[in-house]
Amino acid sequence: MTVLLYRRGYECGYFPRGGEAARLRRTDPLNCGDATPISAREDVPTGKPDHLAYLMTGGAYPGDRGVSLVTHTPWRSGLSDPGPLITCALPRSAASICAAALTYRLDELMRPRGVTQQALDRAARQIARYVDEHLP
Repeated sequence: MTVLLYRRGYECGYFPRGGEAARLRRTDPLNCGDATPISAREDVPTGKPDHLAYLMTGGAYPGDRGVSLVTHTPWRSGLSDPGPLITCALPRSAASICAAALTYRLDELMRPRGVTQQALDRAARQIARYVDEHLP
């Protein structure tokens, strides 16, 4: 399991159409790189417009294998929370461990911000299905 604590240009790379990416492009363009190529993206609805999540294959760096959960939540400093991306590259036989880790991370970030239990339960089912379909 790998948790990315922060990556320069995260907002621009993973959420290039978001408000924070637009602000960074205006105010700090050197901290705003190109959009990151995303493979097999599947949005995870949270029920809160500024609380974003999606699943993708691969990870934060070229050559990463496995599946990842990418998140973005508003934060007082204007940047998203630390640890917004988690990648699981365990063997397919451990898919349930990957699904549990990604689900736990989503819950850990979203529950304190008011995402409902119903949305979290729906996300847990979606994550389990996605991991089962996409884990190499």
